[in-house]
Amino acid sequence: ESDCRPEPNLASTVLFILSRLLEHGFILVFVVILLLWIAAFLYGSFYYSYMPLATFSTPVHYYYRCVCEVLQRLCSFCTFDSCF
Repeated sequence: ESDCRPEPNLASTVLFILSRLLEHGFILVFVVILLLWIAAFLYGSFYYSYMPLATFSTPVHYYYRCVCEVLQRLCSFCTFDSCF
């Protein structure tokens, strides 16, 4: 009994495997990009629907002092006063 199909050569087998790998790679990249877009859309939707709007805004001025008053030199810690 002889088989009518021709025997595949190495070049066609390698090209077939490479084309399948390329196809699977494109599908994987497409699915990852699609999932990232869906995640960004859902995050933005929930963020803007649940975060309250800022209704009051005023500047805050901070005054820093890093010089110790007792020793008249730089301290290892800074203090600040805030004014509204």
